[in-house]
Amino acid sequence: MGKYEKKPQPHKEKKGGKKTALLVSVIVAVVLVVGVFAFFILTRDDGRIVGNLYVAGVDVGGMTREEAKAALEERMKVYDENAMQIELYGRDFPLYVTTYDPAKALVDIFGKPMDPSQATESTETTDEPAESSETEPATEPSETEPATEPSEPSEAVPDDVPLDADGKPMEYLGTVTISAAEAGVSLDTDAAVEAAYNYGRTKFLFFSRLKNKTLAERKDLEAADYLVLNETKIESVLQTASDKYGSKLTESKAEATAGAEKALHITFGTKESKIDVKALYAQLKDAYVAAEFRQQYVMQETYPAAIDLDALYSSYCTAPVNAVCNEDTYEITDGTDGYGFDMGETIKLLDNAKPGQSVTIEMGVLEPMYTREKLEKQLFSDVLASVESPHDWATGRTQNIRLACQQINGYILKPGETFSYNKVVGQRTEARGFMPAGAFVGNDTVQEIGGGVCQVASTLYYCTLQAELEVVERTEHRFSPWYIPWGLDATVYWGSLDYRFRNNTNYPIRIDAEVVGGNVIVKFVGTETRNYTVKLDYTVTSTDQWELKEIEMTPEEAAAKGYSDGQTIVTPYSGEKVKSYKYKYDKNGNELSCEFIDNSSYARRDKQVVKIIYPTEPSTEPIEPTEPSTEPTTAPTTAPTEP
Repeated sequence: MGKYEKKPQPHKEKKGGKKTALLVSVIVAVVLVVGVFAFFILTRDDGRIVGNLYVAGVDVGGMTREEAKAALEERMKVYDENAMQIELYGRDFPLYVTTYDPAKALVDIFGKPMDPSQATESTETTDEPAESSETEPATEPSETEPATEPSEPSEAVPDDVPLDADGKPMEYLGTVTISAAEAGVSLDTDAAVEAAYNYGRTKFLFFSRLKNKTLAERKDLEAADYLVLNETKIESVLQTASDKYGSKLTESKAEATAGAEKALHITFGTKESKIDVKALYAQLKDAYVAAEFRQQYVMQETYPAAIDLDALYSSYCTAPVNAVCNEDTYEITDGTDGYGFDMGETIKLLDNAKPGQSVTIEMGVLEPMYTREKLEKQLFSDVLASVESPHDWATGRTQNIRLACQQINGYILKPGETFSYNKVVGQRTEARGFMPAGAFVGNDTVQEIGGGVCQVASTLYYCTLQAELEVVERTEHRFSPWYIPWGLDATVYWGSLDYRFRNNTNYPIRIDAEVVGGNVIVKFVGTETRNYTVKLDYTVTSTDQWELKEIEMTPEEAAAKGYSDGQTIVTPYSGEKVKSYKYKYDKNGNELSCEFIDNSSYARRDKQVVKIIYPTEPSTEPIEPTEPSTEPTTAPTTAPTEP
């Protein structure tokens, strides 16, 4: 027997295997077909220009060659219907330079710089005009016409005139018009369309078309490469305009004439002004491409050197010297005249001059701002304010008022100086002659050394308001005063309450204070610079009326205090809230303004009278005498004031 051999078994496929393989094959085939189709779609040349592409301001994106050409030819009709309008402008240039500042030239009577806001006509002139010298300087323009007359614009000035570096509108010279025929605008549409069509197309068509199907941002082709202009004609028109509106450079000059009547003659130069034809043509070419037919052009300019007014003054003039008042002694140092031309008046004249114009500035004696005569007349020449307030004849109070007036009488307050009542009057002591008189301590009226000096302070405050000086510190009385209108009083007390004001004028002020008969009179004497009068008034906004209170006492108690039945032991005061005002009137009595000054609030104090109570059954028991208290009286908690 032969060797036994195992019979091979046939291979068995898994169930569904043939179906899976077939499905995979189908999917692969579909993907390949779709991919090929997509590739074909994406890479095929649709014959259209890439999107968002512009030529000569026309959006040709997405158009065919034929469509783009038609659009550009339609665009060219604009050039046949519009002329180019070119507005020409020029800049101003300085005719002169100077460091002179009229505000800084002002000084007060002490030779110190003056606040320009405080300057008035009285700082420069007196009430009567000074006598003119035979050689008094005068400034006037000559009859000479400008060397070059500015051209008159043929039409109204445009609303949107360009501004110079200083933010000032430039000078409008006129408008140049270039007609369509003169411009001769044409466009090589075939070349422009071909350039647009080829934009984004390369030999690697797939990548270029896939990337540039539509541009993310607008793209403008250089249409100037395809726009044709009549350059020769346009430049000829521009050159003609340059000759018409331009000017030639001439330098400014200044010279003085000799002789008895010296004068300074100034002739202002003119600027060179022209059109840079090539530069403007380039601007116009871009404008034609964008179809913008209105253009603005600033002339190319060269300026003459400005006249140095300071150097001329140094060469030909001697400055006047002011008379000066000594701040401490009020002695006056004489001033001296100068010679030459007045800077302030000359500047006013030159500010109105034009390029090419000749100006004659006559020279002569220059009087200083202050002479001895002017200072003497201006110092303490006017009563700025005057107030009277009645006083009683109580010995102590009258004495105190007289002493306070003596301390402030004749006091000179310099410009900018602050007056302190307590500092000037000083401490009120017996050693200095002050006497006891009524003063407010809390709600009580007591006898205090120096009582009554508040009346002088109140009268002073009233004067301050009338003269319109600056109030620095002021406090109203606790109770409403009887000798001065409510709201126009001021209380003082050594060490706690002061009245202060500042001389906010340019001149010294003298305080005159005295007691005449039954009146306290305070005056401010200085230099009046106002052309109106001032009146003061007040308005009561609320009142807290006092009440009557009877203080019961036995006959013994009343007798011990020296009181009688029905006697007033506390005088009453109503509580008042007051607003004070300042009114200004012109010389004819017409009200100019009403200004609020301050609020004042006064306390209420009830009236107290003695009412003696008689017992029905007098006691038969002896009254034990009480031991006098050795304890000191409690000091007042509220600072007293001096009414």
